[in-house]
Amino acid sequence: MLLGANVGYFGMLGPVAEELRFAQESERLGYFYNRLIASYGYEKVAKQVQDLYLDGHKAEATALIPDDLVDLVCLAGTLERVVDRLSAYADAGVDTVMGIPAAFSHEDRLTQLRLLADAAEKSGVVGTGQ
Repeated sequence: MLLGANVGYFGMLGPVAEELRFAQESERLGYFYNRLIASYGYEKVAKQVQDLYLDGHKAEATALIPDDLVDLVCLAGTLERVVDRLSAYADAGVDTVMGIPAAFSHEDRLTQLRLLADAAEKSGVVGTGQ
């Protein structure tokens, strides 16, 4: 979640399966995420993105992903926008948030985690522990 740049990521768990090899291969080939995104109602986009990506056209695949899909699976935007999105989760009864910062350096990851913690506290999705 790179709030200062109005870009972000809210992470998901990869596939869990009886056989490790199946889970790893599914993740490598993108089948898990393809099926997941299709289950959200984006079947056509999921297929187009996967086909382009596997054919080596990563930029074109990325460009096909609609903003509303990004918003469905990610917390992205300004601090105020993330607070608003987290408030909606709090209103729905969520009281625990897990996030994976999309940052390359250790310092940037810590900054993003601090921003997420601040946004979560401001939104009411988590308490201050007092």
